[in-house]
Amino acid sequence: MVLIGIGATITRCTSAVEELNVLFRGKILVVARGVFVIQAFPVGGAIPENTLQEIRHIQGVKSATPLVFFLNFEASENVLLPSNVTIGMPHDSWQVLTGNTPLKTGGWPKNETAEEMVVGLSLAEQYGLNVGSNARIKSYTMKVVGVLDSRISILSRAIIMPLKTAQKLYKFEGLVSMIVVEPKETITSDDLSKRIEEEIEGVKALTEEERTDIIQPLLSELEKWNFGITAALLFLTMCLVATITFMNISERRGEFAVLDAIGAPKTTALRMVAVETVIVGLLGSSIGLILGVIAAIMIVSKYTSIPMQLFMPSLTDLLPLSLIAETVGLTVAVSCLGGIITTLIANRKLTTEILRGEH
Repeated sequence: MVLIGIGATITRCTSAVEELNVLFRGKILVVARGVFVIQAFPVGGAIPENTLQEIRHIQGVKSATPLVFFLNFEASENVLLPSNVTIGMPHDSWQVLTGNTPLKTGGWPKNETAEEMVVGLSLAEQYGLNVGSNARIKSYTMKVVGVLDSRISILSRAIIMPLKTAQKLYKFEGLVSMIVVEPKETITSDDLSKRIEEEIEGVKALTEEERTDIIQPLLSELEKWNFGITAALLFLTMCLVATITFMNISERRGEFAVLDAIGAPKTTALRMVAVETVIVGLLGSSIGLILGVIAAIMIVSKYTSIPMQLFMPSLTDLLPLSLIAETVGLTVAVSCLGGIITTLIANRKLTTEILRGEH
């Protein structure tokens, strides 16, 4: 249960970050110097909006698109992760963020000041939003004009609106979170990144490779924690199974000695114990799998304020089949190993000595 519960949670967090690789591919993100960037989005920080014009005048820049990015948390002390995000960008540049991702229904806001928005599929399902629905955001009534059909975590929980509207709602006038820069074909991303940082003070320009390098240490730490927890729990599993097996063998050592005395192969007891421990491993891992799925859903739901029922249609996203197979396989293997080792140790005593002691 713990292996599945913790493993699924860590795997989901890691995959959610890695999914961001598909956004802004081949482009440069210009953010305020000192801001931490999670793959595709900065956490905090701001740069003046007039920086956009400076960037557009730099040689080698094909296009530059400003974005504002806000993490929205539910009013609960238990919520550690944002329940949704608000993204503001020019009304005619949606493809910079969404690429070829289609709208399930509706369209995009008509102009830069429209109090209209497009919502991700997960948000629409949670709050029952459809095209034409109204929603309150920061004391403003916003109209839903489209539902984005994307399973990428951040886009499925996104509220996308025109740049000026987002700046007004969040009191961010004159500022942007980042600027997405597309290089011309005649210049490399690395060269343009250096040029931007040299010509504009107080910003850093991150290429796709640099953004990956920033977040990679965090992902590596998560993987190490997951590996350590897995190793410790599997070792504990082996010890528990070995203890139970030793008790069972001790109670049946007379039976095993009789089998040996009448000419049964030396491996008979070993095969019997192996089958028993495999069954124990299968039963234990099956029960743990069910409880682990419930635990994983409860953990993610609690710390994101996303209702548990929304995870059911995409359960394989939260709990990959590879994780299930790996956990069940390791549990069974470790259980069998613990039983075999115990049997080999217990069978070192001579058959005659066992029979004499029993009878």
